[in-house]
Amino acid sequence: MYQMQYTAHATGYDAQTWEFTVDVTLNGNHIRDSPFAGVGMSPATTEAAHTNARGDALIRGSAGMTHMFEVFARDAFDNAVTECVADWSAFELQLTLAGDPAPAPVVRGCTADPFARYEVEYRVTRAADFTLYTTFGGDAVSGSPHTITVGSSVARAAMSFISVTGEYREDIGSGLVPGAPAISGDFDTLGAGEVYTFFLHAFDEFNNRLTQNLCAGDATGPETVSCLGFAFRWCRLDRNLVAINAVTCHTNVREDGPSLNIEPAEGSGVYRVETAPGASGLVRSGGYRVDVTIVQADGTVAALSNSHFLLAVDPAV
Repeated sequence: MYQMQYTAHATGYDAQTWEFTVDVTLNGNHIRDSPFAGVGMSPATTEAAHTNARGDALIRGSAGMTHMFEVFARDAFDNAVTECVADWSAFELQLTLAGDPAPAPVVRGCTADPFARYEVEYRVTRAADFTLYTTFGGDAVSGSPHTITVGSSVARAAMSFISVTGEYREDIGSGLVPGAPAISGDFDTLGAGEVYTFFLHAFDEFNNRLTQNLCAGDATGPETVSCLGFAFRWCRLDRNLVAINAVTCHTNVREDGPSLNIEPAEGSGVYRVETAPGASGLVRSGGYRVDVTIVQADGTVAALSNSHFLLAVDPAV
């Protein structure tokens, strides 16, 4: 009697079980009942080299949002694994920003229907490029590391402001309080029909500059012009400039808004706003107060941190 043993393996199967055939020959001839058909095979245990992560959250995300991706377990022969491991801590996940650790993703569950699939989620509040390292049993899974670009959340009025320059000085603070280079309570003066330029600095609730392009092009309207949620209200003040209350827009104000051109300035979250020249711009002499508001994510309308600025338009020569 002969005792025989063999090691069977197959690659690339996405099945819970499959069958193969064993041929046994002696001197080139099949022994009785050979070949032996219907021998069952099933996947081996999870192996990092073929296990892989998938999902849009491995490419991009938004600050403050919880994002999920999935890890698909495969064995050493690239067959889909059908059983979840009992100890999820075998998966180690680490997000880093410029080499420093960020809040680590967490394995929230595993589904084996029919193949083992792990749900992983993460949440960060910084808008930046993160690196995600994923290992199983101390070895990197296929495709690791991933680079994830996290963009800003939506604009937040209390964190955004307007200024007379496109600059943003970090030594001012977070941008919550007006100050150089933010617009002051003094009047800027220009001639009727001249172009006036100011800048809108958009930040989200986590003090990230907005990374998405809010608006571009011509935004026209005699009273209110909007730019994907931002609104500009131009109040013409019918009083002597010396007597104007710089805080309140009086009831005897007439709406007299110019056409505006809005486009992204250099740097994320900065938008250049210009009044149109000539007859489409500021042509009526007098004092103007410009209020800037934004429709926030919850639908409420709120004023920017420095919500208004003042202009004095001289009569045309």
